[in-house]
Amino acid sequence: MAKFTQNITKPFSRLKNGLVELQRWWPAYVKNDGVGGLTVDPVLYHTNFGHLTNADEGSLNSENDTPGVRVEAIKDDGTAAANNDGSNTTFTITISGAGTFSPMCVVSQAGIETKFMLIAPSPDTQANAESVYGESVSSTDRGFGGGTTWLLSQGPYPVFMTVQEFAEMLDTYRHIGSNDGHKKAFLPHAMLGGGALGLGASTALPQIQNDPRVSSSTNWPADGSTASITQSLIRATVFMPLMLDNNQFDKRITNASIDHSTPRDYGTTTNPEFVGYLTADGTGITRYDSDPQGEDSATIRYKDLGYSGDHLQGKVGGWSYFEINKTHNSGTPVKGGMSNPDITADSGPSLAPKYRMRMALACFLKNGTYDITDGNIIPYIYDADRTIGGKNTMTLYQVWNGKDGKGETGNTPQHDCDAQIYPMFDFVQGPVSPAAQGSNAHNSALAEARSWPNLVALDTNKSLTEKINPKFQIVRPNPRRHRLFGVKLTTAGVMELFIEGSGVASYFDFQCREGMPIYITGMTGVLGTGSPNPDFRLDGYQDDAASSTTINATKTTGGWNMNGWWITAGFSAGFDEISTNTYDEIFGDGDSTAVKFQIVRIKTLVNIRPTSEHFYRIGSAASPSTAYVCQGRKPGYMDLVLKLGSTTNPYGIAPMSVGTSMGSPGNTQVRFGGVGSHGSGFSSDTNVPQSENDTYPCRPTVRNAQYPDSSGHFNNDNNYIVRAISPRKDGDDTFSMSPTVSSFGGGSLRVPPPVGWDLPQAYFSWPIYQTGPAGTTVPGSETASRTSRLWLNDTTGAYPVRNVNVDYGSFSKWGHRGLSIAMLSYMDSTTGRHAWDYIKPVSTSGSWLYGRNRPWPAHERCGTRFGYGPSLLETAKVVNTNGISYDGWQDYNANGGNRIEAGEETTKIGVSEIGCSPVWLDMEMRAFVPVSENRMTLIEFDNGISYPVLGRHSMITGGITNDAQFGLGFYPKSSNGSKQQFNASTAPESQLLGALQNSSVATSGVDTRRPTFTLGRPAVYIWGTSPYFSNADWSNTDTWPFSTNKLGWGGLGSDVGYGTGTALAEGTQTIRTVFTEGGMELLLNGNSKGVDTNSGQHIWGMTIKACDVLAANGSINTPTVIKNSKDEPITNSSPNLAVSSKDLQIDYLTLRQIPSPAMLPFDVSTTTQSVANVAKYRSLDITAENISTSRGMRIRVSLFEPPAATGIPQAEPTTAITGFTDLDPGFIAGVGSVDLSNLPASAITNGFVIKYHFYIPHSNETDLHPINWNQIPIIRNWEVQYDLKPTASLDVIGNSFSGDLSSPIGTEVGHIISFRGTGITTDVDRLISQIKFDFGDGSQTGWLDFSDQTLQTTTYDVAHVYSKAGSFNAVVYSKDDNGNESVASSAISVVVAEVKPVALLRAIPSMIRAGQATTFDASESYVLSTDQSRTIASYTFDFGDGSSTVSGSSPNADHTYATAGEYMATVSATDNASPANTSVVAKVVVKILPATLVIPLNLNTKPASFDRTRKANYSSTPVLDAVYPEMSDMGSRSDEFKMTGSFLKATANADIDFMEEILVSGSLVEFEYEDTDYSGSAVNKKFVGRLTDFNYQREGGRHGETPWSATLMREAGLGN
Repeated sequence: MAKFTQNITKPFSRLKNGLVELQRWWPAYVKNDGVGGLTVDPVLYHTNFGHLTNADEGSLNSENDTPGVRVEAIKDDGTAAANNDGSNTTFTITISGAGTFSPMCVVSQAGIETKFMLIAPSPDTQANAESVYGESVSSTDRGFGGGTTWLLSQGPYPVFMTVQEFAEMLDTYRHIGSNDGHKKAFLPHAMLGGGALGLGASTALPQIQNDPRVSSSTNWPADGSTASITQSLIRATVFMPLMLDNNQFDKRITNASIDHSTPRDYGTTTNPEFVGYLTADGTGITRYDSDPQGEDSATIRYKDLGYSGDHLQGKVGGWSYFEINKTHNSGTPVKGGMSNPDITADSGPSLAPKYRMRMALACFLKNGTYDITDGNIIPYIYDADRTIGGKNTMTLYQVWNGKDGKGETGNTPQHDCDAQIYPMFDFVQGPVSPAAQGSNAHNSALAEARSWPNLVALDTNKSLTEKINPKFQIVRPNPRRHRLFGVKLTTAGVMELFIEGSGVASYFDFQCREGMPIYITGMTGVLGTGSPNPDFRLDGYQDDAASSTTINATKTTGGWNMNGWWITAGFSAGFDEISTNTYDEIFGDGDSTAVKFQIVRIKTLVNIRPTSEHFYRIGSAASPSTAYVCQGRKPGYMDLVLKLGSTTNPYGIAPMSVGTSMGSPGNTQVRFGGVGSHGSGFSSDTNVPQSENDTYPCRPTVRNAQYPDSSGHFNNDNNYIVRAISPRKDGDDTFSMSPTVSSFGGGSLRVPPPVGWDLPQAYFSWPIYQTGPAGTTVPGSETASRTSRLWLNDTTGAYPVRNVNVDYGSFSKWGHRGLSIAMLSYMDSTTGRHAWDYIKPVSTSGSWLYGRNRPWPAHERCGTRFGYGPSLLETAKVVNTNGISYDGWQDYNANGGNRIEAGEETTKIGVSEIGCSPVWLDMEMRAFVPVSENRMTLIEFDNGISYPVLGRHSMITGGITNDAQFGLGFYPKSSNGSKQQFNASTAPESQLLGALQNSSVATSGVDTRRPTFTLGRPAVYIWGTSPYFSNADWSNTDTWPFSTNKLGWGGLGSDVGYGTGTALAEGTQTIRTVFTEGGMELLLNGNSKGVDTNSGQHIWGMTIKACDVLAANGSINTPTVIKNSKDEPITNSSPNLAVSSKDLQIDYLTLRQIPSPAMLPFDVSTTTQSVANVAKYRSLDITAENISTSRGMRIRVSLFEPPAATGIPQAEPTTAITGFTDLDPGFIAGVGSVDLSNLPASAITNGFVIKYHFYIPHSNETDLHPINWNQIPIIRNWEVQYDLKPTASLDVIGNSFSGDLSSPIGTEVGHIISFRGTGITTDVDRLISQIKFDFGDGSQTGWLDFSDQTLQTTTYDVAHVYSKAGSFNAVVYSKDDNGNESVASSAISVVVAEVKPVALLRAIPSMIRAGQATTFDASESYVLSTDQSRTIASYTFDFGDGSSTVSGSSPNADHTYATAGEYMATVSATDNASPANTSVVAKVVVKILPATLVIPLNLNTKPASFDRTRKANYSSTPVLDAVYPEMSDMGSRSDEFKMTGSFLKATANADIDFMEEILVSGSLVEFEYEDTDYSGSAVNKKFVGRLTDFNYQREGGRHGETPWSATLMREAGLGN
């Protein structure tokens, strides 16, 4: 037997490992462990959260442990790509600009480069470089109701390419039945918002080589040529499904819409479709069932590159509509509200609903050049040094060169375009990121839930000018920079900013409101941190001007950093006015250059002020300022509150000192208008500003936060350190008390708890209302406001007052920040369907053949009641008594269907929304887990249960009223519903949870401190105890919280989790949770802690949260006694009980999908197994590891017919070979075998495909879990054992006709051809035994045994006579000793002609004298044929003397020669066949003697003796054998007569002369001699001949005699 061995050693190739490229693959992959093998691993996502890959750290990258894109350049037949000259070529891919606004991919091959950007501009646009978005032009426009200026934006915004789109850009479209010419540049909106790149407002997507942002790019290279773009050689795939897009909808779905928010005027009761929200679009979002076989299967369309659903344009922005026709302190009417008129949901700044910024983005692939000739993986990494998002969380003021669609703007603020990543803080690249980055709604939707009827009802108590609208709280600030060229500082603590203005009348230059924060960057020297500023001093706390206490804290070293956030307090004349002066008039520096400017005033904290008034000019004429001012968050509805203050402190900004009651006069609500998104998607992730966004001493935002030292380090934990969720490199000691630690990937993801309340939702002190500045009136009393301490308002008049039902600040609670993951897979867990077979996009050339690089679409939306357009909240449906709807939406099916009615719950998903899918989850996380008082690390899992308000998959658990929780953290209650965590004492100063809202629990029947809702969602929590939580009165024996540091887990319907808690110390832990139908199992550092059988549900999503207890003050008149970990009393500005820089640090995270029974087996198909010259297949032998039936680890095998050729690379097969399905190889000691001896003949001829079936424990095999993922079955190689057919060859070694031995052999009927056959076997186990000749004329030898059957090569000779004419192919076959027959040898062509007539000729007589007639007789000529009718029809005689030929039917002809000599006479015979055959000529020699007589030989002396010799010449050929050879007459005859004698002396001369004359003349002589017959009698004979030799010797002899000798040659035909 012979064998073929397939090793699996190319980790990023498929064809080179003998595996089909076009098949489902996931979860199968090629393992790269130094050996190589085919295995499975249902990884949804794995990452080390670092910038290093396994290969960077000295190990190896595999698809299952290295997120990224597998790329290979290879031909369809599995051979390497080649140049036109046939030489191998090197394909490379270069990623550059990762983490910037210029990310690019360059594909290079043989000097050909194809380039494409990984970023694109949105369609949003500016009217000119100075425009700012959303500002109204006139007081009557109000930003809506017929005006158009609301369309102004600070776009184009950046649209980032996802990893799915990146892979699709590289992967050849031929795989899916299209061609690569359909690929376009990544410009989904062309350059609609650009102006300088030549595409203008074109909506057509340019070809990839025509992208104006790249140069010297070609279209996709084919194999060494640019001629064809339909034959790209690149394959690109993404293994981990969570790396793909959550939403697969195409924007071209018929009637698809994302409209839900548009500025418009209000309606009337007779026009109800416009009643309700003034910014609600009347039709709303279309939503769909994403299942390819679901309710909307006939409507939906899955996207291909450039047509993602979130590229759809519509009305999706946010508008703030308040203060219309109100006045500021200047008396100038306020113009309309502010807005973000976003028109797509695909950019970083765009508001929800969106999903893109939560996806894996291609700009986070690792920079580098990758050789893809043999396959490679382009890793997706977490690099702390990148600048897009997450870089010190400075996304709030990110700008880019959106006009050119890439790059930075540098020091040209006029080119600034918004590059924010909303919600602007805590950005973490997907797919493990804060939920708000990709959510279906914002906090605005939660606020609406609180008192919906008050927001939309039309009655006498609500004016339209004060109605709350969707997204009214989330209008973004404009990040465009305005140059700051000077600062004036006053001793009163006022800082005046001089900002360059354009003077364009139609636009405000720098838009702001009093009380709105602004952001300053680029200040240096004494205004920054560059040098000491002795003019500043720090005074003590001051309630008002009359009560000042100075402390000894004068600043004489270092510098107060004036960069960062400030609160505006006033403007020059009018805030929208532009002044003109010279620099000298402002600063007294002698510069007479005029400058247009506006002044913004800032009131610093009253305890920070210079000792004397100063003017500072920033920059100079030669070196312009690089300091800039940006808008802060717009105040929106809270604008009036923000500008309140006392007469002694007119700017309304009071100090916020740690430990001081905020109830004293002069304090106001300090709130940065615009609520940050929380609660979006799976968790209410808090988004906290960091660094200069929110720092002491100049900003009254949080507290006296800690500053880093000159090297950027925080050296202690004495104060709060404001920081973001962000990747950090291993060894990063920015936080000296808690340096970054990592074991894998060179980094970890740090997740700090919130620092303060849910910032930046609210920045507040106590809400004490007083008389405001001149021109304003503030109603309400101090006493009334003291009882609520709430920050969100409804409106019951001209000014806002508090609503006791809406509270975020007055209760203590768990505050948290964290990460969310919406589960997504390639397969549908319930049915086992694979996206490969169903999720087929529709391109310009039709539907794809396969769902390549496509996940199974998300099953249900995140938050089945959480969304806009219309709101899905249960309270959203508002109907008046007259039956008219006031929810602001038209009939939900009035505009093309697929719309959801307001207030209805739905699982359907819009084209820009995010969803989730159910999986049986195996999660493993290695992390440093801090364990300290009042801190908690919480991992929650969405098991699909429905929550109040927001439905399924929201992970937001709060109720509607009297619930301080409202989704903001882990807050379980006891199972009997009557106990919870709060002190038993009713004293206000003892209440961690805040004061009672009702005067008496008994009266109201409700203790509002108690949470109202808890569901049994599975979780893992690590709790560090707290002195402020009660341990008593719990219905179960294990109280919560534990009195010691513990890890609790399981379903939380039991408050503490059904799993048994365990003690846990601070440090690095490996936490693993396994969800099967048998429940939830927890493993800690590899050790099982048990199974919670109550939690055996699918998991749809999960959150990882870092939590801290945020406490509230007691009542106004009773200071709190609750203290933080630094033994400081908590305040509303410093509510955290734990003051520490210790963060949750995630080292790695692995998410796997445990297969359901329907998902198994996982199949992998090989390429066609076909061996040339195979006789029969014997066995398939598989070398594998980790096979264990008892552990559910199995591999089975099926054989299939090869798939039909389709013109694209080989796909997986579909037709099984009967009798060869689901076979058990019976593995023993790592080797399994399948008997192939009975394969059908078609498999021998065409080959077969092996399909391996991998089985691992499924979700119902609970006893086999948890799985050891390092012991999954792996095929190391497979061998196909087979017998080779022997081979045979044929040679001709003899040809009796012509001697021709080379094919084609020419011969005639009747001639002998001698053949030699050779049998050969290359099978080392076989010998040649027999041979068979087939001569092609119908005759065969049958099998002939070799005499020596011990050889692998031997020969056999035979002869064959062809008896009929024709062309015949002679072949030979051989057979080995196992009965395997060869195929026919190469044929030898034998061309057998009909035999020609045979002409025979004789001359009668053949010697005659001239003048005498000779008869030529050809009558013996004949025809040799099996056809008896063939005869000779004519003869042609040629007499050889130049006379004319004679032809005719007579076989005889007479001829008389006139001249003596020898003549060659010939005759040819022609038969009667058609066509006729003419023989070879027959010849005869005729001797013509002279007409005279023959001279008698007369000598004077008789000869003494004579001798006669006759000879004939023949040749022999051993044709058949050597004994009886074939004789051939060579035509040579001789008849010599020798005589001797002696001439007598007397007559010698005469005799000598006679003899010499005869010799010289050649005359015939004759003589008689006497001979003896057979009886012994004397006979006289005549000899006629010519003398040919005469010799004599005169001397010697007797008596003077002369001896002589003579030789005569007889003349043929004469004599006897």
